[in-house]
Amino acid sequence: MSDPVSHSAPRPDRQADAAALARDPAAAEPYPDIADYAVIGDCRSAALVSRTGSIDWLCLPHFSAPSVFAALLDKERGGRYLLRPADILSCRRRYDGDSAVLVTTYHCRDGILKVSEAMTLLPEDAGGEELQPQHELLRLAECVEGEVRLHVEFEPRPGYGARGVKLRRRGRLGWYCEIDPGRRHGNQGSGALYLYGDMDLQAEAGGTRLRGQMLLREGDCCRLAMAWSGNGICVLPPASEVSERIACTRRWWMRWAGGSGYRGPYRDAVLRSCITLKLLTYRLSGAVVAAATTSLPVHRGGERNWDYRYCWLRDTSMLLQCLLDLGFRSESAAFIDWLLHATRLTRPRVDVMYDVHGNPVPREDIARLEGYRGMGPVRIGNAAAEQLQLDIYGEVLLTARRYVEQGGELDGHERRLLLDLGEAVRRHWREPDNGIWEIRLPRRHNTHSKVMCWVALDALLAVHGQLGLELDEDAWRAERAAIRDDIENHGYSADLGSYVGYYGGTAPDASLLLLARYGYLPADHPRMRGTWALIQRQLASGELLYRYPPGSEYDGVGGADETFLLCSYWQVDYLVRLGEYDHARDIFERLAARANDLGLLAEGVAPDSGEPAGNFPQAFSHVGLVVAALALATTREGDGRARGDSVVGGRRRTYNSGRAGFLEDDLPGSGAQAEKEDP
Repeated sequence: MSDPVSHSAPRPDRQADAAALARDPAAAEPYPDIADYAVIGDCRSAALVSRTGSIDWLCLPHFSAPSVFAALLDKERGGRYLLRPADILSCRRRYDGDSAVLVTTYHCRDGILKVSEAMTLLPEDAGGEELQPQHELLRLAECVEGEVRLHVEFEPRPGYGARGVKLRRRGRLGWYCEIDPGRRHGNQGSGALYLYGDMDLQAEAGGTRLRGQMLLREGDCCRLAMAWSGNGICVLPPASEVSERIACTRRWWMRWAGGSGYRGPYRDAVLRSCITLKLLTYRLSGAVVAAATTSLPVHRGGERNWDYRYCWLRDTSMLLQCLLDLGFRSESAAFIDWLLHATRLTRPRVDVMYDVHGNPVPREDIARLEGYRGMGPVRIGNAAAEQLQLDIYGEVLLTARRYVEQGGELDGHERRLLLDLGEAVRRHWREPDNGIWEIRLPRRHNTHSKVMCWVALDALLAVHGQLGLELDEDAWRAERAAIRDDIENHGYSADLGSYVGYYGGTAPDASLLLLARYGYLPADHPRMRGTWALIQRQLASGELLYRYPPGSEYDGVGGADETFLLCSYWQVDYLVRLGEYDHARDIFERLAARANDLGLLAEGVAPDSGEPAGNFPQAFSHVGLVVAALALATTREGDGRARGDSVVGGRRRTYNSGRAGFLEDDLPGSGAQAEKEDP
């Protein structure tokens, strides 16, 4: 894992330049590009680390708790935890193997410094019984050549920068402060934060900030540990164990990633996406957040700053379908357990999103931060939680179908939940909704939502016998056929030769590419070809796709939109089903090049600069990459359609042009008109 250096901790350099120590280099610098950030985490929260060693975002004790460090959204008021060598000439960073341990090598004027950092995963995950910190962030700086002066700045600012702290020295236990986000956030995230290790830190600014520096020579190291506790009892492992605990965390990740066995194309990109998706999974409940951050903007002067630190049922379902295809079954089992808990008060209705504990998302509020590069607002909470989005029923039931067909087992309560969700679809599919893109206009009949209602009934019809569900099969088939009739009569425009985003409209919507993936129509059906052609004419920008025509007319939100990476990857899946493998591979490789140097993807690409835009890292984008790579893990057959198999965990997984991973049952023909299902 690391270069051979001794772990001797040198004494502090008492000859340090006092003026340099008093300076605040990070606050005076411009905001880093979004692509300059790495992510580390412990599957309960995640920290964003800049290329130059500043932890600019961390919420504790979970993803959607108030921030402790938020310089990402306000470099002067947000707070940060900086560990940086002086006189940097260049730096190179990587993850250590298939893990979430970050390793950055700095080439400095007088030497080379290697920094390894991670949020540890507790040994009890692998069967250990020792007491561990609730959260622990470790940083190990090793001088591998010459000499390097190391600077540290530690400035927690709880409650999205609204609250200061009083740092107190605790002898050999280092420094301590109480974290109080304030009543505005319901005291959520209250606890204690400790920082200790090899460096002699000094308090400044009335005890609200720590600074220090140390001269490291070849073979020296500096170990720092930060621990958080929310219950008054904090476990502080010795700083001498930092290297060992980072290595233990690396082994945990390598063992988890090894559970995939994926041997298809673009393995490194696929595994990095899977690890990123696992990082965004709250392991105490099975919920998956849409992104680690809030309010990273799409475009200057716009309003598209959203809080993505919650669990959307749609996003999680799409993610788990990917993990199932890659051999990770336990995550799906955990999600179904969590879903049963989250819907306990609303069944059979499900909300659009929940927090990681299965509770309602708080009402939207505006934090007192200037926003990334001054581009506010910074939103806390998400108003879309109150919307109706019918497509989520289809995604959840499709995930359950995939889980069952791959050998997963459901108990009686879980089976009853699935039947309740299907009955809810039968009652409500005729209603207008806000759709997959969470439009801020009056509800309307979104074509994708109707298709996903069809998918919901289709999924339960496929597995109800295996699950022993008591349903009137003839009535359900008739309802499924009625949904298709409605879509064909109102969601398809004969004038355009294409499906449209919503009934009565003329605009395309990239989500319509999923009709082929979910088995509603084969990719080569004339109506799908016409839809593809319209999407390319109106939504494509090179290899990138907009979700729908840019502007507020479609979704009711002001400001320019970004091209959306998830939709862009959907093109690959569709083209493989169409048999255009070379075209699909070309698009995939150009999209994959949009990731940063660590393989991380934002929500989209800014239309003006071509830079990553939106919250980061974004689960949807990494789901899209995995879906596309699995599509490309195919072989050509003589019929010109993409059909093949990929090796996952030593097993062959069939990939059809009709529905990924499923048998081609009940698919309409390829004539000009879609056929109705048999009753």
